[in-house]
Amino acid sequence: MQWENFSRLKGQHSILSPSQCYWIFDEDDDFMKRYCNGFSTKIGTLLHDQAAQYIQYGPSIGFRLTKKSKNDILVGLMANGVPRGVLDYIDFDAMFDNLARYVNDAIGYGMDPEVCLYFSENCFGHADTIDFNENKGLLRIHDLKTGTSPVKIEQLYIYTALFFLQYKWVKPSDTRIELRIYQTDKDIYVEQPTIDQILPIMDKIKRFDKRISDMKGV
Repeated sequence: MQWENFSRLKGQHSILSPSQCYWIFDEDDDFMKRYCNGFSTKIGTLLHDQAAQYIQYGPSIGFRLTKKSKNDILVGLMANGVPRGVLDYIDFDAMFDNLARYVNDAIGYGMDPEVCLYFSENCFGHADTIDFNENKGLLRIHDLKTGTSPVKIEQLYIYTALFFLQYKWVKPSDTRIELRIYQTDKDIYVEQPTIDQILPIMDKIKRFDKRISDMKGV
């Protein structure tokens, strides 16, 4: 038998792949939902990148994200491989409205995007947007969610703990905290945790970090 050569596809998997056979059990609507959801990570990454640019550079030109910008964002997603049909399926209008709230609030509060909060090589993370107002003693951290899965505010607790561990000159007891989660089709979730909710996480970070380092022998 002389097999046809498809060497260009080596190591790749098709959408209707035999090795990922779940799709044979899907009805048409189930399959389309699964297919479109497969772009969620890419869409989320692209929107986070675009939001960070708006927040970083927008204030210098008095920028606000408005409906007029929606088509520009759509083109950017499509240019990066997201099919237009997928964007229609996932209700991009609602996603854009949430993005606009997040971007405009971050600009309004003078926040910084994609800030790395670092304790050690074992524990660090990038806050979507963050600001610490020394005069008001107010720490503000916002998070953008482009998916529909349930979210956990504890993620922002960890960013808060990392902030205090990194910037030791800031006294947690003298600091007010406001955390926000922006998620499509949801009201903005706002929480103002007490330092008693953050201190145990700070302690656990230090304890677990030491355990990891001991295991590594460093």
